[in-house]
Amino acid sequence: MENENEIQIADLDGIVRLIDLCSQRGAFQGAELAQVGQLREKFAAVVQKFVEEQQKKEAAAQEGGAATAPVPPKAAEKKAKEAEAA
Repeated sequence: MENENEIQIADLDGIVRLIDLCSQRGAFQGAELAQVGQLREKFAAVVQKFVEEQQKKEAAAQEGGAATAPVPPKAAEKKAKEAEAA
């Protein structure tokens, strides 16, 4: 059973999306933008790394004929692709 206090990759992805939404709505003052942006980029990098690792595991499992590795949350995948495009 998972510890309910643990942070999961989907939680980090949710934080990135929340920061994006707050930014779009003008919730941050100009002086705060750099700090918020740095924090967002740190979380997005963790999500991106997780997605890449999962894709490598999945590719290795498919090459070896083994069962497919767990697929990362769809939201994390989508966000990682958006981060690559940015």
